[in-house]
Amino acid sequence: MPFYQVKDKYVFLYLSNYNKLNDIALKDKEPSWTFSSKIKGRKENIEAKKLREKTINHIYKNSPYDQFYKEWIYFDLQNHKDILEDLPYLLYDYGCINKLFSYREIHDDTMQTFFPDLYYDKDCQYELALFSKGGLFKKQEKIFSTIIDIREIVSIKGELNDFTIEVRDKTLHFGMTITIS
Repeated sequence: MPFYQVKDKYVFLYLSNYNKLNDIALKDKEPSWTFSSKIKGRKENIEAKKLREKTINHIYKNSPYDQFYKEWIYFDLQNHKDILEDLPYLLYDYGCINKLFSYREIHDDTMQTFFPDLYYDKDCQYELALFSKGGLFKKQEKIFSTIIDIREIVSIKGELNDFTIEVRDKTLHFGMTITIS
């Protein structure tokens, strides 16, 4: 999902907020235009991005900060379906902000091994990794990594640049650095 920066905060558009913003920003558009706006590279897609950004900035300017924060910046994902849908986007967007972070899906199922083009499983594991800063002639090296099973996640709370993933046996905090407790 796209994310937007409003002043010094990031607005992570998890699926329900993405749909809400689309309803507001694209309300005057025809269904065929809205369909075309979902195709990357089309002029409708570019216009839709600009409309969403303009709309989120308009909402920010015309809302009390506390209300805007609760509705658009802070997220609290506890429903398993929401976590399944939004976690890959959250990790991707966090990686865009924290260039030293990366993630990858891990599938350990036999069906995935033998039929990768036919198999799709949202209930997977993710390897989360943090890398060192690379220099001019020095490549990045993996400093640390951990694996989380999406079925073990209890909740995800916070802001795009400062959130916590609570797993049954540990808590992962993503901010300027990543900590596990």
